[in-house]
Amino acid sequence: MNRQQLEQSVGNLAREFFRAKLGRVPESLEVRSVKRLLIVRVKGFLSPADKMNMERATAQRDLEHRYARLFGHMSPLVAVGMGTNGAGLLDFQIIFDLQNDKCVFVWTLIDPSYSRKEGAMWPFGKIRCPVCREQFSKQEMRLSPRQRRVGVCRSCFDGWSTRGRKCSRCGQPVTGNQAVAVFPEQRDIGHFDCGGVPVEAH
Repeated sequence: MNRQQLEQSVGNLAREFFRAKLGRVPESLEVRSVKRLLIVRVKGFLSPADKMNMERATAQRDLEHRYARLFGHMSPLVAVGMGTNGAGLLDFQIIFDLQNDKCVFVWTLIDPSYSRKEGAMWPFGKIRCPVCREQFSKQEMRLSPRQRRVGVCRSCFDGWSTRGRKCSRCGQPVTGNQAVAVFPEQRDIGHFDCGGVPVEAH
């Protein structure tokens, strides 16, 4: 899939996402693929009621939290648009400018050489934990990789569990029936729905 096809596919899926989740399509939606970044710029997605509530600072924080949770579900769709199952997504960020009715989604894509540098050694060698940055073996693994790319060491997982299993993106705990993900750039663990790289119980 070339860059133009990728941008068109992700743009169509993003518009369908807004239509399904909000019942409306943004005034404008632009997709750009720049090296290892996939950027979606959105304008005009707030409802009339949202705009009326923007006068209160607390309402703005509530809106950001609500939309951050909702928009976190877009990552699996983007993975479909890329023709992958999520293994190609390294990180996800949302930048809100609610005063101007705008937001920007930024996905960092996994470097194709990553699997050759790290994953190719698995399971006979060691891989690097994205949280503590230390190398560990399969015996020291608590969360195993999907598609042989990312795993979390037992020490980091146990520490995260002791702290209440809170997602570093939304602040809410990851319950037993929710998919777990790691955020390599934040060096933390949380919900897959919040845009991380998927991992699973070992």
